[in-house]
Amino acid sequence: MRIERLAAISEIVSSIAIVATLAYLAVQTQQNTKTLQASARQASLDSELGLIYSMIENPVLYTGPLIELSDADYTEREVIQITMFEIASFRARENFWLQYQDGALAPEVWESYRSVLVDSILNFERTQKVWNIYVDQFDSGFAAEVNSLLVD
Repeated sequence: MRIERLAAISEIVSSIAIVATLAYLAVQTQQNTKTLQASARQASLDSELGLIYSMIENPVLYTGPLIELSDADYTEREVIQITMFEIASFRARENFWLQYQDGALAPEVWESYRSVLVDSILNFERTQKVWNIYVDQFDSGFAAEVNSLLVD
């Protein structure tokens, strides 16, 4: 009778320990997810700031996509700079989209970057032409997302 009682008590203690371990792991998983999302937000911000600093250092990168001028209005070097900047902007957004797809970037953070894509980057005919030339070099899911934005 005594052994049965000890076995029952040890089974209860074991069950409590399992529940406590599962609760601990759930909390750790939530903390790790928050840390991963914070890290992804920081990396996204660093990328975005890099693009902004590029525009500060090379104002042609800002005026090129913003003002509808033809490539004839720029030097060959400026056309190359503007085109590469546009590709870098798409590549940064692709990375944000991939992080969002993987769950590392919260939906509201992706939405803020998506709105820049819609309101600024894709709002210009020249940038749309660059996209159409280089679209095959991007992730197919991201390309479908951008193409759907162009249709809208």
